[in-house]
Amino acid sequence: GGVGYGGEGRRQGHGEHHSDATEAALRAFEENDKKSWHFRLGGSKWGLRFNPLTTLISIILIWGFIAWCIAQPAEALAGLARAKAWISDVWSWLYIGTQTAWVLVLAGVYFSKYADMKLGGPNDEPEFSTASWFFMLFSSGVAVGFFYYGVGETVWHYEPCYGAQFAGVAAECTGQSSSAHRFATMEDNVRAQLALTITLFHWGLHAWVTYALVGLLL
Repeated sequence: GGVGYGGEGRRQGHGEHHSDATEAALRAFEENDKKSWHFRLGGSKWGLRFNPLTTLISIILIWGFIAWCIAQPAEALAGLARAKAWISDVWSWLYIGTQTAWVLVLAGVYFSKYADMKLGGPNDEPEFSTASWFFMLFSSGVAVGFFYYGVGETVWHYEPCYGAQFAGVAAECTGQSSSAHRFATMEDNVRAQLALTITLFHWGLHAWVTYALVGLLL
């Protein structure tokens, strides 16, 4: 309820604070928007507003990547596989660490003065209660994933070579990343515990903090 979706008493008790914080945020956004470089096509209601430099670079990179995959599919597949293995082996610590850092950042925001800032106009009221809002997001966002991947992903990580047979034989992991080799040499119960840990990391607090961060930025 710290973002304007809380109970009626909390909204009334902090109404003035909501208004001040919201107005300050809107003023800062308008000032930064005036300084940004952008083009607008069409009217203010249905028009398209974009940054030409960012848009051009994105178009070149995306279509260049697509053209490479179409023109050289075998080379693209091999190159992407090597890149994926390298990123997993070298940079997993950064991915895990930054996700934990975002958990701490949002926890700090929640307990700061910005926790009661209303996401909306000064006179706006929430359309749904906190419980309804949460369960709508949960049902549309991760409930279906939980139903399938809650089991499927755990089993996938439990397999010693990510898709190979349940043998635990290192020889079956030829060509896989070093993480797959480490899994292949582990005892069954250790692999099971790690499989649950990875699945909880993907679907637990660290996953939700990503959605919350993007939602706040939007």
